[in-house]
Amino acid sequence: EVIVETASDGTTGLIEVGRFKPRVLVLDILLPGIDGFEVLRQLKQHTEISPQVLAISGSRDPDVGPTAIRAGATKFFPKPLDPMELVEAAREAAVSG
Repeated sequence: EVIVETASDGTTGLIEVGRFKPRVLVLDILLPGIDGFEVLRQLKQHTEISPQVLAISGSRDPDVGPTAIRAGATKFFPKPLDPMELVEAAREAAVSG
C-alpha cells in the first residue's frame, strides 16, 4: 500500500514528516519558508525519523545536487525530471530503506 502526504512549504513538511514518519521523502530544495537544505539539517537532528530523501530542484546552480547529497539526501534529481525515474527511485528507496 502506498500512502502519499504533501506539504507546500518546508515548515509544514517537517510537521508532516514528524507525524507521518515516511520511509521515502521527495523533497524540493527550493521550498518557500525554510528551504530543503534546512529540512535536511533538521531531519538529521531527529534520528528517530530517517526517511530516504529524494531531493529535486529546478535550480541551475551546479552545486545544488552535490550539496543536497552532502546534507543527507539519498539521491538528487534536477528538474525537469522524468516522473517514472522518480517513481522507480522511490520504489527502490522504500525497499532498501
